[in-house]
Amino acid sequence: MSLYQTGFIVQFPNAFYALRDSDLPLLSGGRYTPLWWRRDYATPDIGNASVWRYRTAAETWRDKYAPDARIPRAKVLQTGYRTNDGRVHYRVVSPKTEVVTSVTN
Repeated sequence: MSLYQTGFIVQFPNAFYALRDSDLPLLSGGRYTPLWWRRDYATPDIGNASVWRYRTAAETWRDKYAPDARIPRAKVLQTGYRTNDGRVHYRVVSPKTEVVTSVTN
């Protein structure tokens, strides 16, 4: 059994990654910039990107807020923390991502 799990991240066309405001208190350094259309942020650091556990949830966020973004799969590790909105917090551990075209959650 692998120590790592699979998660999904939202990557904007400018190579920045989506960072939800509920992940900010758990941010370990790094840079981020606010997105003008909502309370979320973008970060150039893949390690600080918000992780969606299921592809369909990431697609829902993308379709609503950033339809031109892509959703790569990444290896993630549970940090043992919870975000301020109650989600389990994950961190991307592998800089290599792959774009998935079929959904098999």
